[in-house]
Amino acid sequence: MKIGIYTTALGEHVSGGILCIVETLNALVDQGHDCVCFVDDAPYRSDWLQTKFPILPASDVDNYDGVLISPYSPTAEAVANAKNAQDRFYWVHTNEALFCHNGKEWQDRARESYKLPIKIFCTSTYLQILMETVFNRHVIGMLVPPGVDTSVFKPQGVMQDQSTVTIGILNRPGWVRGLDTAMLIAKMAQANNPNKIKLNVVNHTTDRHVMASHYAKMDIYLDMSRVAGSPTPVKEAMACGTIPICTKYGTTDFVLSDFNGYIVPVDDVNSAANLVTLLTDNFDKRISVATNAVETVRRFDWSIIADSLLFAIMEGEHRGEALLKERDWNIQR
Repeated sequence: MKIGIYTTALGEHVSGGILCIVETLNALVDQGHDCVCFVDDAPYRSDWLQTKFPILPASDVDNYDGVLISPYSPTAEAVANAKNAQDRFYWVHTNEALFCHNGKEWQDRARESYKLPIKIFCTSTYLQILMETVFNRHVIGMLVPPGVDTSVFKPQGVMQDQSTVTIGILNRPGWVRGLDTAMLIAKMAQANNPNKIKLNVVNHTTDRHVMASHYAKMDIYLDMSRVAGSPTPVKEAMACGTIPICTKYGTTDFVLSDFNGYIVPVDDVNSAANLVTLLTDNFDKRISVATNAVETVRRFDWSIIADSLLFAIMEGEHRGEALLKERDWNIQR
């Protein structure tokens, strides 16, 4: 199958979304598919990810005759208007309509993009629900979330220290990341358990092996995102045997509280700090939850994500033009 994804840029951009685009295309190439990525601006490469497919200028999109996918609102309209494409899809990664940090113009464009005549599939169930109930869209049922390189992100040993717990936080600034709340939680947990809690604030790096080593040294990973689609760091931490305490945005598809991690309300410092105390005092519980976390994330290997994308395309082709009609909920708004 010929599959192309049109995003704004690759280059040095470091994000879970870019990782998802590149690794999904790589996995599709490994399966024998003819893949390409279109970008607006040079350089036509990724500076931190190996790519197994050609990267072409966006000017080539109009002549592309394969299945064409937009992962973000800035390219959605161009993909919807690509008349030579075999089919056109919008891979909704997150709720960009809430990107207040990018300004009102971005938010308005995102809202308009969700109305375009283009077939939609999403990274998480909550995004499907938003598309259906807020934007009145028919949505492809198959989820295509970000995956994990399970050959890199994996446990690197068994927890030995029963007396201390290391809380890990990824140092990603910005209101949507919830770094401020995560730091408050860690400080409260340390105040409650002054001799038992260690804090490890990690700066993001493009080296995947280094990131894996950081996660593997954490007992608990705090992710207090206020907006997310299906957060990659949470899955990567879980793959390394780290217990996630996270918000509900995109995580309810793979985190089950008290089984393989914990979901807490957004900005609820007390609930999260109490969970840290619970885990600090129960070594057997930490082992059980961490083991389940590793097993859960095995089904997010990139090869499985590539299969999910193919199934989403096939579902879209089967349902056809019906996906482009406005959903009639028969509800007084």
